[in-house]
Amino acid sequence: MTKIKIDVKADVTSRLGFKPMPEFGNFCPAYLTGVEFTESESKEDAKWDFAGLKIPRLSFHFIQWKANMNDKDRFYTLAILPISTTKKNGEDMEEDMIVSFYNEMWKKIKHIHDQYATSKNYKELSFPEDLTFTPDANAEARLAEFESFFKAVVKAFMKGKDGKTPIFGEKEIVVLKLVASGPKANYLALPSYVGKGFIERCNVINGKLKTTLEFRPSEGVELGISSAGAASPQADGGLDLPDDIKAGLNLD
Repeated sequence: MTKIKIDVKADVTSRLGFKPMPEFGNFCPAYLTGVEFTESESKEDAKWDFAGLKIPRLSFHFIQWKANMNDKDRFYTLAILPISTTKKNGEDMEEDMIVSFYNEMWKKIKHIHDQYATSKNYKELSFPEDLTFTPDANAEARLAEFESFFKAVVKAFMKGKDGKTPIFGEKEIVVLKLVASGPKANYLALPSYVGKGFIERCNVINGKLKTTLEFRPSEGVELGISSAGAASPQADGGLDLPDDIKAGLNLD
């Protein structure tokens, strides 16, 4: 057997996920750090219509703002995959459900893009007015559509008005609403539907966080509890922020 070398300086903890901040009403202040296109192989026995094929993926990468610079970084990635038209039991999905999934995919992307409309390097989305997909095409053709679309989205975010840098700045803070998700509320994720919104530019007025985001009664932030109550903005329209947090927020 060959010798085994161990890196004794390596960090042995896993990559930390986002953590709701009570001082922000359980929202998560964050920075968008990049939008990326990647591909991966799907297993042959995967239970969807893209089994055994190369799958394109669109990823939005965020890093959480932290009050104490000595705290470990926390990360969140919104991954968007091609939309399957087959249920887990192998049956075809209803047409209205497929249409809903496509529309929500677009709404999520546009909702994120809209938050940077006031950024210095912002550039409007340049997609056709009637963006079309072909959900009844074969799997390979649909994956090609998604690959082309995802790459166009990456370009829309990563090459702004100047044609070479992102539409978002390195220190432009947004607020994310993550809720307990999964079969047993075992992870935090953005809501499945845009609804009233899940991301917003961080806006502090007179020392208070102003946001139109809100948690629905069924949305919670406690893992393991499928419908936990979540803190929401105060009735006066703003959350009082501690002085140390106000001083640390870079809102330029």
